[in-house]
Amino acid sequence: MIDLRILSSPTRRCQQTVQPLAHDRFLQVEPLASLGVNAGPAQLRTLLWDGALHNVVVYTHGEAIGRLLGELVAEGLVVEGPLDWPEGSTWLLQRTDQGQVYGRLLAPLALEGLQLAGP
Repeated sequence: MIDLRILSSPTRRCQQTVQPLAHDRFLQVEPLASLGVNAGPAQLRTLLWDGALHNVVVYTHGEAIGRLLGELVAEGLVVEGPLDWPEGSTWLLQRTDQGQVYGRLLAPLALEGLQLAGP
């Protein structure tokens, strides 16, 4: 079984957003102050590049993501697709052993006009 953790900003809104995933995976949401709205790139990097963390969902605020991506771009972030972070989106970040960072935006699901199957 894969050991998965869900780390979130301590704000109620963020924790509520990832709660369905946590519930589906029988996990607890772990609030971390270092993922708060005022999180700086250094705080996020410390968490993201922690070699002891594997299979982790990290949920933070758009402001924090913007600051982190801005710094990574200045350092040569290789991006597949647009450099954007719309509400509800996901960023996949991968760092090589040489320190190069690759990123890809996963846009939020478009639910407009989607008809969900009922019981």
